[in-house]
Amino acid sequence: MNTNFFKTFLVLAFICFYNISFSNDSSIAINEHNEDLVSFSGHLPNGFSTIVIDPGHGGNDEGCKVNNIVEKQISLAIAKELGRKLQDSYPSLQIIYTREHDQYVSLQDRIATANQNQADLFISIHCNYVNEKYVSGSETYVLGDDSSSAQLVEKEESGYVAQEFINSIQFKKLENHAYIKSLDLASKIEDSFAGLRGMKSRGVRHGSFRVLQMTSMPSVLIEAGFLSNTRDLNRLKSKKGQKAIAQSIYDACINYFSELNTIEQESTPETVVKYDPPTIQPIYSLTPHNIAPGSKKTYQIQIAEFQNAPIISTDTKWSQLKEVEIVQHEDRYIYLYGTFNDLASAVEKQEELDAQGFKGAFVIVKSEE
Repeated sequence: MNTNFFKTFLVLAFICFYNISFSNDSSIAINEHNEDLVSFSGHLPNGFSTIVIDPGHGGNDEGCKVNNIVEKQISLAIAKELGRKLQDSYPSLQIIYTREHDQYVSLQDRIATANQNQADLFISIHCNYVNEKYVSGSETYVLGDDSSSAQLVEKEESGYVAQEFINSIQFKKLENHAYIKSLDLASKIEDSFAGLRGMKSRGVRHGSFRVLQMTSMPSVLIEAGFLSNTRDLNRLKSKKGQKAIAQSIYDACINYFSELNTIEQESTPETVVKYDPPTIQPIYSLTPHNIAPGSKKTYQIQIAEFQNAPIISTDTKWSQLKEVEIVQHEDRYIYLYGTFNDLASAVEKQEELDAQGFKGAFVIVKSEE
């Protein structure tokens, strides 16, 4: 009796152990399978329907290269992974790639793809390279004039000379808040990259890339790391690393979508609020003794500052502007006009802008050597 009971107990114990083990194995398998799935499912912002994703380079334009690792392949892999994640979360979202294979696509065609499809967002993906191998990390660019990015612009868009903004494109960017939205998304992308283990964020930067100049919607250009840096290279060339980068961009897009309606609704009266931005020095007394002898400075004109996103109609005084740059500082947006190599020219233009209705405009130092 005791023997039979003991045998029965062993059989039942074995069955229970087997079931628990099988259940745990199945759970592990399911978890591993679901790691590659996007669990989030949300609603797109009102009127938002199309994203154009632009994998940099392609075909005979390889981009930067280290041994057999080339930028064009990495940018395409990240772009497709990003598109897949967004499509899984938003089935109604139209995802358009400027290229889906290893093919050459001109800058004009990339720009036309975005504009002709009336995209709501344009994301261009690249990798970086410099001779200094210790330099690492991501950079996300929005439209703006920055001499420090001139060499990078030439690398990414070789053969094209930067031109003055086309008025119709710039006006549309002002009306649909494309500048402000670009800054918002770029900031979220870099914040997301900063949370990626081993990834260094080099921050949001300004560049006069043609794909940012000539697309009429919010647009960013992402440099996802340096192929010239060993740590970045290892991440960029691996499938795991490419998925992690795409996931970071995806997370930023989700946050951007969630706040987009709020950005659209918030506005303030078109008034100028002067303050001292941390990176630029306002000139309030425009007299020669303010300028140190022998120093070389460039100047801009601050024409407006808004809290949150302003309502701008380009049928008004804004239609006369051709060179506007927007800088974000916390919840404020600073509107800057032009670049001048001498103070006299800046003051002359400031007086013209004041007469056009930009009351209180003042000259600031953009850079100093």
